[in-house]
Order: sequence, then structure tokens, then C-alpha cells
Amino acid sequence: MDTTRRKAILLVEDEALIALAEKSALTRLGYSVETALTGEAAVARVREGDDFDLILMDIDLGRGMDGTQAAELILKTRDIPILFLSSHTAPEVVEKTEKITSYGYVVKDSNPTVLDASIKMAFKLFQANRETRKANEKFQALIEAFPDLMMVMDRNGRIRDFARGPGFGSLALPEESVVGAHLDDVFPPDEVAIHLRLYEDCLSTGKVQEHTYSLVIKGEKRLFDLRISRLDADLVLAVIRDITQERRADRELRKLSQAIEQSSSVILITDRENRIEYVNPRFQELSGYSLEEARGQKPWILQRTIIDRKDFDELLEITSSGRTWRGNFVNRKKSGEIYHESAVVSPVRDENGEITNYISIKEDLTDQRAAQEALISSRDLLNEMGSIARIGGWKTDLKTREIQWTDEVYSIYEVDRSFSPSLDAVLGFFLPESRRLVAAATARTMETGEPFDVEAELITGKGNRRWIRLWGRLGYTDGRVTHRVGVSQDITEKKLSQELLSVNEKKILALLDEKETLLKEVHHRIKNNLAAMMSLLSLQAEGIQDPVAAAALKDARSRFRSMGILYDKLHHTDNLREMSTRDYLPSLIDDIVRMSPKSSRLVVESNIQDFTVPVKELTTLGLIVNELLTNAMKHAFPYEGGGLLRVSATKEGDLATLTVEDNGIGISGGKGGGKLGCFGLALVQTLTSQLRGELRIEEGAGTRVVLEFRPSPPEE
Repeated sequence: MDTTRRKAILLVEDEALIALAEKSALTRLGYSVETALTGEAAVARVREGDDFDLILMDIDLGRGMDGTQAAELILKTRDIPILFLSSHTAPEVVEKTEKITSYGYVVKDSNPTVLDASIKMAFKLFQANRETRKANEKFQALIEAFPDLMMVMDRNGRIRDFARGPGFGSLALPEESVVGAHLDDVFPPDEVAIHLRLYEDCLSTGKVQEHTYSLVIKGEKRLFDLRISRLDADLVLAVIRDITQERRADRELRKLSQAIEQSSSVILITDRENRIEYVNPRFQELSGYSLEEARGQKPWILQRTIIDRKDFDELLEITSSGRTWRGNFVNRKKSGEIYHESAVVSPVRDENGEITNYISIKEDLTDQRAAQEALISSRDLLNEMGSIARIGGWKTDLKTREIQWTDEVYSIYEVDRSFSPSLDAVLGFFLPESRRLVAAATARTMETGEPFDVEAELITGKGNRRWIRLWGRLGYTDGRVTHRVGVSQDITEKKLSQELLSVNEKKILALLDEKETLLKEVHHRIKNNLAAMMSLLSLQAEGIQDPVAAAALKDARSRFRSMGILYDKLHHTDNLREMSTRDYLPSLIDDIVRMSPKSSRLVVESNIQDFTVPVKELTTLGLIVNELLTNAMKHAFPYEGGGLLRVSATKEGDLATLTVEDNGIGISGGKGGGKLGCFGLALVQTLTSQLRGELRIEEGAGTRVVLEFRPSPPEE
């Protein structure tokens, strides 16, 4: 603990007596303690800038906000360790604290050593969390800049931990299932054996191991580079990079190179000065000039006598400004033969955006027209698909009833690419009810022209049951309806989640029933414990010779008995939150009078109205009644003869009034000077403060004590 400054603790406890005792215990442990009786007061203290090192927070703070709500508001203002202190140990209460950044949960009446250890541990955890957050922020920044997947593996092939960079694609397993999974869950046996051998080689030699492997994820074959380094005697770090796109790009580049070499189009590349650097074989075939003859020349060698200077100047102006030029040329071959070609000339930029080259793609007009028609057809299909979605696209020809599918739809229906989809064949996948639903939706679209959106259940080609969502609309060619176009989406997981949610709702209802049963059992046990304590106090009092000490023990037994009566009533009721005064106070009054040796010569009148009070406040009210009646019977009638006691409890509007009066000697009369001792009066005043009430003591022909308070409204 800090030797120059005592740690400052804000104790938030609505029970004044408990707060006083806990403050005393914490002060003895060396802490500086301030108290707050409500959550609102605690929040205000923090917002006003009071310098506390830790907050010890009760959960149930009576009316107003509870401890968890106060903690949430405090943590929005200041980062401070909060340790919950409560007599509640029910799972739902503990669960409320787990949703808040707290540093422990201590049960009230714990040993001071346990409480001190919990506080010190909270300080340590708070400091550790701060350091961990800083380390995590640095580590997260590193992860976000790292595109790979990192996994900590043991020598047996089990995943201990992992981190995925933002640039890494899909995982082979659900993210929540990765930690603890085994290589067998991902790879076939032969690949597992390779990985395990690499782990052993890395652990035994300390050398980095490398491997390239392929894996099918979500129906797509992907390629990965693996680097393995040793962490300790049993763990290795596996860094995995998805090189699918990289390899694909390499393949595409090779294909592009081959395509250029084998292309039926003329491809010509020049530098910034328009000197030829490369021509493909088609150029040589068409123009008659070899690469060696063309390299270093300018493209207009093909236009020696047939060139429109205006068009050429336009080409230079457009391409040098970074734009693409499109147009036609009339060229002359090496042999002198004239030919027509269309051309697209585009600038090529480096990573800094500077133009480094120009690339020209030229075609005979005849070939261009044929290619253009194919391009238009493909472009129209792509645009129609893109206007709806990029998931499982399809197109149905209304005349031939044939259907075109994208790769994703084949995967959804689990059929290979040799399957030829037709309208009848596709409808055959759906279950009868879904088949009627899909048929009705498409028919309605044909009649109204409105798009359709349906969810349907089908059996795939592999016999698996799936739910899919179908969107579709009409397609037009030259203003006529010629086809339907749309997308399909697999929503099986969504449907399963909805079914699981329904099951969970039923479980929650069952748990609520169990909770009510448990509460009743808790009240029963509390009642039994109170009875045991009262018996112990009675036995102790009988064995003590000092009459003052014996009387004190009997007073304590009487207070316990008042609470025991309340718990006995709670045990026989379904409402554990509030109770009628008429169900509790008459029994309490009768029991207090019966236990007095003067009961036979006293007349007790009671007038208890029927109104409800929260159980917590009714407990406090019962202690006050016990204290006032007990003291009246002890001190108001010191002489032989009879006496009269009156007890009333009434309520008008939201104001409740408790009155206890006698016709005895009065507070200031008689030998001994009064019936309310220092402790009794202090206890009644403290309990009155807890009820947020007002206490009046009136003297006349006896003593009249009046308590006025406003019971808390019933909980929703």
C-alpha cells in the first residue's frame, strides 16, 4: 500500500448501519473512506471531481438507481476500479455485474482479511488492465497492419490461439471454433501428417519451416504459404498467408502474356516518345514487319502516305493527357497493301501516376464487329445481374425455358457444372409447398410485372435440406419481355438461428420458474437461521449473571424475532417484494406483548390499516415497532397496576404514519429518567433516516411517538 497517502475509497451503501460498520472496518485496514447512501450521490461525488482510488459499490441501493446503473454512469466519467459488495449471490445478480467493467464481487459480512485482499487485488487488476490495454492497442495496431493469419500451435496439432489480419480472407472454421480445434478439423490426413512433421522439425532444430498447401474453403480452392517458427519447447507460431490472389494474378499475367502472344488482335506498346518497344505476332503477321524491324520506330511507319494529320494530332493530345483514344486507321502493310483497322490507344501509368508507355490494341473491323456483338451480350447479362445482386445469379429464357446459372447457384443446389438447368428441373428441387410458392410468385410477376421475393425450402443434389431466398424480375430485349433474371441466396443458417432462438425462449421461461422457487427456499432458510440465532441469544442470556448484559441479549433476540416473523410471512406468500402491514404488524405486536412479563396487566389496542410496503422497508418498520413497544413495556409502567398501549399504522395518499403511545410515566418521569435509552433512541432515529421519514416524540398523559414516511412505490 502507498506509504505516503492512504488509498481513498468511496463506499456506496444505502443501509446506514451497515455503511457505518463497513467504514469502520475499512478504516482499520488503513483506507481513507467516504460514504454515499445512494447511487445518485455516488455519481455526483465522482463528477464533482472527488479524488477516489476505488469505489466499493452495493448492488441493491433501494429506491432510485441501483449499483450497476451507478457504476455505468461513473465509468463514463472516470476510469476507476469498482468492486461490488452485496449480500446477493443469485446468478442473475452476479451476471448484472459481469456486464460492467468491474474488479470483483465480494459478499457482505466477509472476513476483513478477505475484503482487504479483494480490494488489493482490484487495485492490481486495475493497473494490470491499464497495462494490458496499452499492450493490446500496440498489438492490435500490429495485427491491423499485418495481412496474414497467425496461429499458436502445439506439437500435437491443436490451435492454442490465433489472430487474423484484416486483409486475410475467410477461415476454414467458424471464428468462435478456431481456438481448441485440431488440424484434423481442417485438413485431410496426409496434409495433417505434413504439418505435424514440420512442427517437430521446427521444435527440434529451431529453424523456420516453410510449406505451401491448398484448401477448399466455402466451395473455393485456395492456396496458402505457411511459415513456422518456434515459440518455446512445445509451441510454434504458424504464419499463414493466402496467396490465392497472388498466384491467380501470376497465372493471369502468364495467361495475359500468352493471350497477347496468341491474340488475333494487334497489340503494340510504345514508350513516352511513341517509339515502339513491343509488337505481338499478330502485328507481324498483319503488317509484314518483324519485331526487330518495328522496334525503335514510330507507329506511323504504317501510315507513310495514308494519314489524316488532324486525327493523329488528336490522338497525341488525348493520350498525352492521360485519356484513352478510340478511332480507326487506314494503314499500309510492308508489301504496300492497304488495310483498315480500329484502334484503342491508352496510356500506362506507374505507381506515381506518371505515364510511362502507351498501349495500342488494334483489330480488323470485321473481327471487331463480331467481338463487339459478343461483348454487348455479355455486358447486358452482367448489368442485369449487377442491378440485383452479386450472389448466385440466374437467367430464365421465357421462350426455351432454359436457365443460365452462375457458379454460386451450382454450389447452392450442390450439383456439378455438367447439370443443365431448366425450369422444370429447377422446380423439382423444391419441396411441394415451396414449389407451389415459387410457381405462384413467378406467375404473379408475369401478370403484374412486379418483382418477386420469396423464401423456399429445397433438397439439394446431394440430399441436403436448404432454405434459399429468391429475388427476381422481368428482363426486356428491345422493349419486349424475353426473360426473367434474379439471384438466389442460401439462408439456411438464418433459419436455423431463428429455430434456436425459439428453443432458448422456452428455456428462459423455465429458468424464471426455477428462480421463484429458489427465492422462496432462501427466505425459508433465512427464517430458520433467525430462529437459530434467537435460540442462541436466549441460551446466552439465561447463563449471564449481569442483568444489564442479559437484558441487552434479550433486546437483540426481540429484534431478530421481528425479522423472523416477516420472513415467516414471506415464506407463505407469492409476492416476495412487498407485503401488507395488516399481514405483518398485528402478528409482530402480539408476539412482542406476549414475550413481556408485564403482558398480563397491560391492555394493547392496535389499529393497522391494510396498505402495502416494500419488504425491505417493512423490515425497518418492524424493528422500529419492536424497539418502541419493548421500551414502553419496560419503562413506562414501573409500578404495580395496569396500563394502556396503543399502536396504529395508517396511510393517507402516499404518506404513512406509525404511532406508538402509552399512558405511563412519560419519558422524563419516574426513576431512571425515561423509557428510551441512548441506544434505543439512536437506533430508532437511524432507522427513521433509512426510511427517509420524520420522527416526533410527544409527552402528555404518557408518551406518544409518531413516525411519518413515504413508502417506495411497487417495483414494475
